[in-house]
Amino acid sequence: MKSEKVDRLAKENSEIETTLDELEESLFSLREAYIQSRQDEQQQGELRQQRRELIRKGKKEASKDDKKDKKDPIKTELRQIERQIVDLDNKIASRFVDITIFKDQFWQIVRFAGLGIVIGWILKTIAG
Repeated sequence: MKSEKVDRLAKENSEIETTLDELEESLFSLREAYIQSRQDEQQQGELRQQRRELIRKGKKEASKDDKKDKKDPIKTELRQIERQIVDLDNKIASRFVDITIFKDQFWQIVRFAGLGIVIGWILKTIAG
């Protein structure tokens, strides 16, 4: 009877360790995603600043000279910056879509950790 309990406890401890390892890996991945998203947000801010400067530059040149030839490179660059901003928006949003996965793992950790504490108390009282 004690052997079965010990085997069951060993199995549960193994499951807890596995779950904790998975959670640790998930948290590491989340941290990396967070750092990358912060860098992307910073780059996005820089691109938006460049876009504002190009718009100002285009308005100044348009007021000085009504030729369309000078404005075309600015429009091309503006389109390129807009595409980069949209791409960064998509990257930032897609990184955190999988956060809902962590919810399930969190509750598994809570359950197993609580179970581990209870089992530990039981073993301590049995052992004396």
